[in-house]
Amino acid sequence: MQRQVAIELMKRAVTVAENQWPEMADAHMEVPLDYFVNEEVAAKERALFETQPLALIAASEIANPHDYVVRNASDARCSSRATRTGTLTHS
Repeated sequence: MQRQVAIELMKRAVTVAENQWPEMADAHMEVPLDYFVNEEVAAKERALFETQPLALIAASEIANPHDYVVRNASDARCSSRATRTGTLTHS
């Protein structure tokens, strides 16, 4: 990460912490505690997140043939690589 980008991100984080208000929020959002402790809600979330594709990488991160990136996603280890023709493959 570029030094200036890192500095700007830290400044934003400090501002959020000092204001105790996210920079893009218009208002507080009340969320029932049950959302965090209800097993039925947790099961629905697991079903959703374990079966839907996740964007793990931007194509620009592996722009050249034979480039690759390995990421951990949930409990699975995933890799994405650019092929000789520039198409992406995932495993």
